[in-house]
This record gives sequence, structure tokens and C-alpha cells, in this order.
Amino acid sequence: MVKSEPDQGIVRRGVTLIKGLLAPISAGLGKAATEETADAARQVIDALGASLPF
Repeated sequence: MVKSEPDQGIVRRGVTLIKGLLAPISAGLGKAATEETADAARQVIDALGASLPF
């Protein structure tokens, strides 16, 4: 079944999951996380949050 509009709850949960996966990297907690990697992860998290229209 195809919906005319995406299920906002599912999309929001997916984005939250991705942001949660990137959070430790943005905090620099990984051993291999460089400052560049942490900045990139922060930018992705910010962009994901800003991209949702709801």
C-alpha cells in the first residue's frame, strides 16, 4: 500500500535513530574520531534536524 504522504512518525523516528548513531562521533568519543570527523557529524545532525518540515 502506497500513501500519498509519508508517515511523519516513522520519518521522525528514523532521523532520531541516525542522529543517535552520529552523536558519539560528534562528541569525539570514538578513538578514531578526529576534530574534522566530529564537526562533520555535528553538521549532519544539524542538517537532519533542519530538513524535517514537521
